[in-house]
Amino acid sequence: MLLVGVGNPMRGDDGAGPEVARRLADLHVEGLVVATGMEPLALLSELTQPTAYDGVVVVDATAPRADPGRVRVLRESDGGWAVPASPVASHALGLAEVLELARVLGLLPPYLTVVGVEGSCFDLGADLSEPVREGVEEAVAVVAGIAAARADRT
Repeated sequence: MLLVGVGNPMRGDDGAGPEVARRLADLHVEGLVVATGMEPLALLSELTQPTAYDGVVVVDATAPRADPGRVRVLRESDGGWAVPASPVASHALGLAEVLELARVLGLLPPYLTVVGVEGSCFDLGADLSEPVREGVEEAVAVVAGIAAARADRT
């Protein structure tokens, strides 16, 4: 299974995805291949690699709402990804658009899960906020549980 930590660690809470991926890489979870610090569009490149992943988990920071640090889990089987109706430039593709493009191109793996950690501060040079640090801990446990469940199936 592939774990992709999306985000920029130099932009505060946007570093949640790479931080979750880094921590899981340090745990050496069997059967889990970890890629960190990717921009969403780079995920397409990973999905076209000859190594076939039977599952992919993507961890990314989500837009601020009312609950910084909250962890949300979304699976493709939950109804797909919300994609804005208006067109966007290629340099502005977000995760939802990239996942929809992967679906249209037939690149989605049999199992895809997105784990989002709600952010609050995305300022350049900022560290992870305290609520997001707590959310990262929860997201690590969620992804480790997903990996263990997938390993039990094989």
